[in-house]
Amino acid sequence: MKTILFFDDFALARRDHLRNVICHPQFAGLYRDPYACVHGMGCASAVYHEERGSVLLYYGSYLKGATMQDRSVTVVAESQDGIHFTPLNTEKEVALPERACLHQILDKNLVSEPLLFFEDAHDPDPNRRYKALTVRFCPDGYGIDDIWYSPDGIRFVHDEDISWHPVGSEGIMGHFYNERLGCHTILTRAEVGERQVYRVETRDWKNFSTPEFVMGADLEDPPLSELYGMPSFTYEDYVIGFPWIFHVNQSEEKGTQKFWKGKMTTHLSYSRDGRTFQRVTHAPFFENGAPGSPGYGMTGLQTMLQRPDGSLCFYCYVREVEHGTTRQENISGISVSVLRRDGFVCLESCGGPATLRTRLLRLGDSAPLEINLQCTESATCALLDADAQPIAGFSHEECDPFSGDSVAWQPAWQGRSSAGIDTAAIEIRILSGRIYAIRGDFEIFYTNAQYRRYLQDGNLPRERGF
Repeated sequence: MKTILFFDDFALARRDHLRNVICHPQFAGLYRDPYACVHGMGCASAVYHEERGSVLLYYGSYLKGATMQDRSVTVVAESQDGIHFTPLNTEKEVALPERACLHQILDKNLVSEPLLFFEDAHDPDPNRRYKALTVRFCPDGYGIDDIWYSPDGIRFVHDEDISWHPVGSEGIMGHFYNERLGCHTILTRAEVGERQVYRVETRDWKNFSTPEFVMGADLEDPPLSELYGMPSFTYEDYVIGFPWIFHVNQSEEKGTQKFWKGKMTTHLSYSRDGRTFQRVTHAPFFENGAPGSPGYGMTGLQTMLQRPDGSLCFYCYVREVEHGTTRQENISGISVSVLRRDGFVCLESCGGPATLRTRLLRLGDSAPLEINLQCTESATCALLDADAQPIAGFSHEECDPFSGDSVAWQPAWQGRSSAGIDTAAIEIRILSGRIYAIRGDFEIFYTNAQYRRYLQDGNLPRERGF
């Protein structure tokens, strides 16, 4: 099953009267810790726990009344619906040398900031099913990046022998498993305070590659901007990244470092190979909101989970004030937002009938053709040959029209599917609607030469997409 999303037009051959629209997630709820101030700059990791039938939310917090000398405390909350959370009491399950609050899960003497929690389905050891990455800051300004393992997502054991970063990192983390390379990828910083995204890879959680540059802010961003971090997740044929753009205070008076004040927004990026990323646009995917709203000062998406119905749930660290203040009560929290399946970027009709045509595809029969769309008037689909002419029996006029909202409309032509068609371009006509994605069993011919080679020797283009 392959998926075409509209982060770019590379898979398309024609686009008439269609505009790109960034589809912003809809706010669904806000969680504030009743015992602490959500720190969140390093972690707001949500994990679906199948055995518990719930979502666990891990984050850093400062207990009420904390001073600048106090460390953050790593805690966990739980939700049955993935939206409304309450602190999870771990006192009976987790033994700690010095417990600070009822929902604490890690020894605060070993953690300056929690960075990331996730479930690792590729580790054969059941005692290492869940992993946590944390940092301990040192007086010299560097850090020690630790790994913790857990069989149940609650009881974690510290690995005293491994540090996954050569000099210590911090900030917003990303993690995904690269199926093609057979390795885990950690998106992090080169060192403490350097706000650019680097990549570290490992196959065994014992040996780690040297950090390599992935992405930074560019001249399309506001002056002096920095890329704070980029949580990233596999989705269909892509790795989708969410760059945090720190809109730095341009009148900084603290010397040569960019730190105090400045807003933060979450943007959108993507990768087809898990190594090279590019920005979709320079417009925010998550904006700051109005004064007084939870994310007015800062908003940073840190976790994306797909729900059973295919829709997406996002967990964002949000603050009412700008960067720099961390221990003030009732200024920060974790917001929950939802988005339809594939709803990152859509193509929307913008006056009169709109037409979308893909490049030529080699079609298979292992999965039906599906189109994710909304349409208030009839949409139709045609299959075209290499000369962009309708294949007999598969024209727009012979297509059973569709109107409404479907994440998986399966076009039919007088009741027939596309089964048995070897090569075709997919053409969609729509009026007053949006197209979000195209799915099916297909390979894309990106050039005429690829198609000619296929006709000559049957070789398909090299596989692309994550």
